[in-house]
Amino acid sequence: MKRLNTSNALLDDAYDFGRAAAANALSDIWAMGGKPVMANAVMGWPVDVLGVEAARKVMEGAWKGQKRTSPCIGDSDYLYRQRESVAVVY
Repeated sequence: MKRLNTSNALLDDAYDFGRAAAANALSDIWAMGGKPVMANAVMGWPVDVLGVEAARKVMEGAWKGQKRTSPCIGDSDYLYRQRESVAVVY
């Protein structure tokens, strides 16, 4: 089973946004009766507006948010977007 879940920033804190994105993707897998094994994270981020440090905090939150459930983030990628978003694939 593979699932792509995109989350737009609804939280002011970058770290919390990352954790929420990971939790949202994980809950979709569990709801379909699946077991998460590995995750790929894709970040759309306006670096010139929000900066690299905020992007790093989002990815840190996503990593720590999913770490308790045992899947690893096997890959990550970045694309420039006007609006911030994180897609986590399980």
